[in-house]
Amino acid sequence: MQAAGYVVIGIIFSRIPGASLGIGALYSLAIVAMTPSLILSTVAGIGSVEIPQAGLFYLVTNMAHLFFAIKATQICKLRATIQ
Repeated sequence: MQAAGYVVIGIIFSRIPGASLGIGALYSLAIVAMTPSLILSTVAGIGSVEIPQAGLFYLVTNMAHLFFAIKATQICKLRATIQ
């Protein structure tokens, strides 16, 4: 469910830089964007480390990863059209 919500946000992000991505591509990018936070959450849980404001931290981290992934996709598409 979280990835589906990120897809909706990804649609908004993809409109801003002008990258035209399908739902499937955005879903894949959303899953990849969530991976670092999931790993950090797991490691913190195993080590009994508490991260202050963890939910907000993970949300911001995931949104940043998603935005930069969409931006990178746009740059790759632009380079492909130039060559």
